[in-house]
Amino acid sequence: MQIIFTSSILFFGFLGFIISNYIYRNKKKNKKVICPNKSKCDRVVYSSYSKFFGLPIEKIGVLYYLFIVLSFGLIFVLNVHDYTINLILLGVSSCSLLFSIYLTLIQIFIIKKLCAWCIVSSITTFCLFILIYFYIILL
Repeated sequence: MQIIFTSSILFFGFLGFIISNYIYRNKKKNKKVICPNKSKCDRVVYSSYSKFFGLPIEKIGVLYYLFIVLSFGLIFVLNVHDYTINLILLGVSSCSLLFSIYLTLIQIFIIKKLCAWCIVSSITTFCLFILIYFYIILL
Protein backbone atom coordinates (compact mmCIF):
# COMPACT_ATOMS: atom_id res chain seq x y z
CA MET A 1 0.00 0.00 0.00
CA GLN A 2 2.83 2.38 0.86
CA ILE A 3 4.40 1.98 -2.58
CA ILE A 4 1.11 2.95 -4.27
CA PHE A 5 0.85 6.16 -2.22
CA THR A 6 4.53 6.99 -2.65
CA SER A 7 4.43 6.35 -6.41
CA SER A 8 1.29 8.50 -6.76
CA ILE A 9 2.81 11.31 -4.70
CA LEU A 10 5.98 11.19 -6.81
CA PHE A 11 3.92 11.20 -10.03
CA PHE A 12 1.88 14.26 -9.02
CA GLY A 13 5.00 15.95 -7.64
CA PHE A 14 6.78 15.50 -10.98
CA LEU A 15 3.70 16.67 -12.88
CA GLY A 16 3.48 19.83 -10.79
CA PHE A 17 7.20 20.43 -11.16
CA ILE A 18 7.00 20.11 -14.95
CA ILE A 19 4.08 22.56 -15.17
CA SER A 20 5.62 25.14 -12.83
CA ASN A 21 8.99 24.83 -14.54
CA TYR A 22 7.38 25.29 -17.98
CA ILE A 23 5.74 28.53 -16.85
CA TYR A 24 8.92 29.67 -15.07
CA ARG A 25 11.16 29.06 -18.11
CA ASN A 26 8.80 30.85 -20.48
CA LYS A 27 8.43 33.85 -18.19
CA LYS A 28 12.17 34.03 -17.66
CA LYS A 29 12.65 34.23 -21.44
CA ASN A 30 9.64 36.57 -21.73
CA LYS A 31 7.94 34.08 -24.06
CA LYS A 32 4.26 33.37 -24.49
CA VAL A 33 2.83 30.63 -22.29
CA ILE A 34 0.86 28.33 -24.58
CA CYS A 35 -2.21 26.82 -22.95
CA PRO A 36 -3.64 23.57 -24.27
CA ASN A 37 -7.23 24.80 -24.49
CA LYS A 38 -6.57 28.32 -25.76
CA SER A 39 -7.29 29.82 -22.36
CA LYS A 40 -5.71 33.15 -21.42
CA CYS A 41 -2.61 31.89 -19.63
CA ASP A 42 -0.53 34.97 -20.42
CA ARG A 43 -3.07 37.26 -18.81
CA VAL A 44 -2.82 35.22 -15.63
CA VAL A 45 0.90 34.39 -15.45
CA TYR A 46 1.97 37.94 -16.36
CA SER A 47 -0.61 39.65 -14.15
CA SER A 48 0.22 41.76 -11.11
CA TYR A 49 -0.89 38.76 -9.02
CA SER A 50 1.87 36.54 -10.41
CA LYS A 51 4.20 37.40 -7.51
CA PHE A 52 3.85 36.75 -3.81
CA PHE A 53 6.02 38.94 -1.59
CA GLY A 54 8.20 39.62 -4.63
CA LEU A 55 8.68 35.95 -5.55
CA PRO A 56 7.26 34.64 -8.82
CA ILE A 57 4.47 32.16 -8.00
CA GLU A 58 5.76 29.64 -10.52
CA LYS A 59 9.14 29.65 -8.75
CA ILE A 60 7.37 28.94 -5.46
CA GLY A 61 5.59 26.09 -7.25
CA VAL A 62 8.86 24.67 -8.59
CA LEU A 63 10.34 24.72 -5.08
CA TYR A 64 7.22 23.18 -3.50
CA TYR A 65 6.95 20.32 -5.97
CA LEU A 66 10.70 19.70 -5.83
CA PHE A 67 10.49 19.60 -2.02
CA ILE A 68 7.68 17.01 -2.17
CA VAL A 69 9.47 14.83 -4.74
CA LEU A 70 12.80 14.90 -2.88
CA SER A 71 11.16 14.34 0.51
CA PHE A 72 9.10 11.36 -0.57
CA GLY A 73 11.94 10.01 -2.66
CA LEU A 74 14.16 10.01 0.44
CA ILE A 75 11.39 8.63 2.64
CA PHE A 76 10.94 5.76 0.21
CA VAL A 77 14.64 5.03 -0.34
CA LEU A 78 15.61 5.33 3.34
CA ASN A 79 12.34 3.76 4.57
CA VAL A 80 11.88 6.52 7.14
CA HIS A 81 8.66 6.76 9.14
CA ASP A 82 8.94 9.76 11.41
CA TYR A 83 5.92 11.48 12.91
CA THR A 84 7.54 14.94 12.87
CA ILE A 85 8.56 14.65 9.22
CA ASN A 86 5.04 13.52 8.33
CA LEU A 87 3.51 16.48 10.15
CA ILE A 88 5.86 18.89 8.36
CA LEU A 89 4.92 17.38 4.98
CA LEU A 90 1.23 17.56 5.82
CA GLY A 91 1.62 21.16 7.00
CA VAL A 92 3.47 22.20 3.86
CA SER A 93 0.92 20.48 1.60
CA SER A 94 -1.95 22.08 3.58
CA CYS A 95 -0.46 25.55 3.14
CA SER A 96 0.10 24.83 -0.54
CA LEU A 97 -3.53 23.73 -0.95
CA LEU A 98 -4.84 26.90 0.73
CA PHE A 99 -2.53 29.05 -1.40
CA SER A 100 -3.68 27.23 -4.52
CA ILE A 101 -7.34 27.86 -3.64
CA TYR A 102 -6.51 31.54 -3.08
CA LEU A 103 -4.80 31.78 -6.49
CA THR A 104 -7.70 30.03 -8.23
CA LEU A 105 -10.17 32.46 -6.64
CA ILE A 106 -8.02 35.39 -7.87
CA GLN A 107 -8.20 33.97 -11.41
CA ILE A 108 -11.96 33.59 -11.22
CA PHE A 109 -13.04 36.74 -9.41
CA ILE A 110 -10.31 39.35 -9.92
CA ILE A 111 -8.45 38.58 -13.16
CA LYS A 112 -11.57 36.95 -14.64
CA LYS A 113 -9.39 34.73 -16.84
CA LEU A 114 -8.34 31.14 -16.31
CA CYS A 115 -4.98 29.59 -17.06
CA ALA A 116 -5.29 25.88 -17.88
CA TRP A 117 -1.79 25.15 -16.57
CA CYS A 118 -2.60 26.93 -13.32
CA ILE A 119 -5.83 24.96 -12.91
CA VAL A 120 -4.01 21.67 -13.55
CA SER A 121 -1.40 22.74 -11.00
CA SER A 122 -4.18 23.46 -8.49
CA ILE A 123 -5.72 20.04 -9.09
CA THR A 124 -2.26 18.50 -8.71
CA THR A 125 -1.82 20.30 -5.39
CA PHE A 126 -5.22 19.03 -4.23
CA CYS A 127 -4.31 15.46 -5.21
CA LEU A 128 -0.98 15.74 -3.39
CA PHE A 129 -2.69 16.97 -0.24
CA ILE A 130 -5.20 14.08 -0.29
CA LEU A 131 -2.47 11.51 -0.99
CA ILE A 132 -0.16 12.85 1.71
CA TYR A 133 -3.02 13.00 4.21
CA PHE A 134 -3.99 9.37 3.61
CA TYR A 135 -0.36 8.29 3.46
CA ILE A 136 0.09 9.63 6.99
CA ILE A 137 -3.24 8.36 8.32
CA LEU A 138 -2.72 4.83 6.97
CA LEU A 139 0.86 4.45 8.26
